[in-house]
Amino acid sequence: MGYEVEKKKTLLPIFGWERNPALAGLAAGSFQAMLFSPYDRALYLSVVNNRPFLNLANWKSPFQGYGQAFLQRTLSGGLYFPLEDISRQLFAMVNMSQTGREMLAGYCAGAMNGLILNPLSAIKYKMWSSDSASYWVTARKIYTQNGVGAFFLGVKPTLLRDIAFGFVYTPLRHTLRRRFHKRSVPTAFHDVFAAVCATVVSSPFNYVRNVHFSSKDANVPKMLDTLRIFMTSVMDKPTKMERVVYAQRLLGIGWGTLRVSLGIAFSAFVYESLTGTRKHYPEFQKPADAFK
Repeated sequence: MGYEVEKKKTLLPIFGWERNPALAGLAAGSFQAMLFSPYDRALYLSVVNNRPFLNLANWKSPFQGYGQAFLQRTLSGGLYFPLEDISRQLFAMVNMSQTGREMLAGYCAGAMNGLILNPLSAIKYKMWSSDSASYWVTARKIYTQNGVGAFFLGVKPTLLRDIAFGFVYTPLRHTLRRRFHKRSVPTAFHDVFAAVCATVVSSPFNYVRNVHFSSKDANVPKMLDTLRIFMTSVMDKPTKMERVVYAQRLLGIGWGTLRVSLGIAFSAFVYESLTGTRKHYPEFQKPADAFK
């Protein structure tokens, strides 16, 4: 037997959260965008200025630029879970193991997530590289200069990154919940661990994506060529430790991985709380006859 989904009687249905998972996802994304804005800015400044993440200079004016990136961060932080729910419902009747169905659901959720968000990411990267102060002015400039196709720059590595993430994250987090449902381990720990694993697995595609978005040449390098150059540069390092450290730095495994993992676990908590689908362990639940 796996874990059970308990829908508590709260005031939340009055606001339509249970009937509108998309709204719940947007709410979760907006909360995440606000809470992690200082972290995101500090991470960005640490990369741009090549200084330690915890340097106090990175944490000055923590909400500067928050409004410009709010839409993109809200969608990227809250869109995945409604898509995951939809995908799990679509594959619920497929004749295969539950883990297999969750792999398919994660695959589809990741693909849809990447396809929907890629245009917003293209605008964000262009805004950063041109020091533009307006999200919408940047979008209009991209369309005027390069047409609709420019919004799908880097879409291939983005799709592969998000597909790889969802293919690992969704089945792993639900498997952990089923496996440890009798132990007093918060579901957030399962989500964080699953997100760390998924982020590491998808990090090579994220690296290619960053190369494509940062390329000033109209003819961006092919994905396989980018990965080949990456592997060559890593293997050129004289020792194994230097190779590991160098690869870790290029792939962004570290503070960025922690940010993604904490952010998606937080969004999962908010989304499932709003929709009334939090998974409760037996030791924290009331006896069944208490609800009769």
